Amino acid sequence: MSSRPLAWSLPEATLALSLYAVTPSSKLKANNPQIIGLAKIIGRAPGAVKCRLHNFASLDKRATGRGFNHISELDRLVWNKYSDGQELQLLPLMNDAVDIACNHFNKDLELADWLDTSDSNLSSSSTPSSPDNYSDLLVDSTLPGESEVEILCKRRRSQGFFRQAVLANFNCTCAISGCSIRSLVEAAHILPWADHPYERLKQSNGLALNPFFHAAFDQNLLGISPDGKVSISRRLLRDGGNNQTRQSLQSIDGMELDFGSLRVTPNRDYLAERFRIYTQIN
Repeated sequence: MSSRPLAWSLPEATLALSLYAVTPSSKLKANNPQIIGLAKIIGRAPGAVKCRLHNFASLDKRATGRGFNHISELDRLVWNKYSDGQELQLLPLMNDAVDIACNHFNKDLELADWLDTSDSNLSSSSTPSSPDNYSDLLVDSTLPGESEVEILCKRRRSQGFFRQAVLANFNCTCAISGCSIRSLVEAAHILPWADHPYERLKQSNGLALNPFFHAAFDQNLLGISPDGKVSISRRLLRDGGNNQTRQSLQSIDGMELDFGSLRVTPNRDYLAERFRIYTQIN
């Protein structure tokens, strides 16, 4: 007679929630390599991890698809610990998950070791191309005596986790173009990190955009109103490319983005503040 599986622990459930935060709803499947990777770390079957992630989907009011109906008190405890009622708090969740992996499961690893960050374009030799290129996403988390290597490691961990969470929210699809090639979709900040430190790691401060629209948004050549309407600046319409490209941009001008299926809706106040800056410049 097979023994009954041990009940899930708080550390295991916390790791599962960290994976849920960066996994698109369409990828909550037992054959997902990241689910398989986490299952290996905690010594459980991939199907068990999948079920736990679906339990969190049941607690997530905005999640698409159906969750399971076997939500435990542990699920609610972990969810409520990291959720403010609107979205998951990524920084404490990420930090706790990494500590748990190292201290409870003797895994000297980064979160990226079980998350798919191979296409994140965050190599150690890369340099920021704009003020909003994720060069520093930590919020008051540098400790006395830390080396530059340790600080860089923490920054890159934050960068990757924010990017994965934003892409998961948008199902790895550019909000404007609909491009769903993961390596061609980036996480853009609505409010720039330099001026808004406490919004740096909020999913509601993130948009999934392809590199062209990301750069245009960062440089206020493209705006998005609080109700999700895209505005293309006159400069971009004039100098953004050849006739065919300009026609494509004109067709996007005034486009209304649909945020209805997202787990976390982009914050209207953040969009309003960024759009105010865009209109002042243009």
